[in-house]
Amino acid sequence: MDDIHDDYIFSDPRYNLCKAESDPEAAVQILTVAAEYLRECQGKGFPADLAEYLAQAFEAAASEDGAKKGLATLGRKLNLTAGHRRKTINADLFEVGEAFRSELDIGKKQDEAKETVSKSLGISESTVLRMWKQYKDALEEHDRICREEYDQ
Repeated sequence: MDDIHDDYIFSDPRYNLCKAESDPEAAVQILTVAAEYLRECQGKGFPADLAEYLAQAFEAAASEDGAKKGLATLGRKLNLTAGHRRKTINADLFEVGEAFRSELDIGKKQDEAKETVSKSLGISESTVLRMWKQYKDALEEHDRICREEYDQ
């Protein structure tokens, strides 16, 4: 696997697409070879984090018994199945944080601020609180980095 080129996997004796359609073991072997190939491609024009992401998913799927389990694992590892995923939030962390802070600054209690921001931005109250915490954590991290830079 030292010399990477476009037809690498086609010359690898373990790689046989023709067999994969009818032989689950051949399909597993292809996933294993693909994982090795992806890791070998890291830093050679293929993003390392993407290569590792795909390689781990392929290896996890190849390690399962049976095609259904392997397919389910591959889908899960590639985040193609919903699982316990949160729905997409159409709100910006900074926007939520500043809106919440503004509400607190004018004297509203946290529950009132949460309700106002939730209604004005069209997100749930629990999302407002979660994003408010993330906003405060981000500000603290920013302040920490600034202090470290100032101290140097």
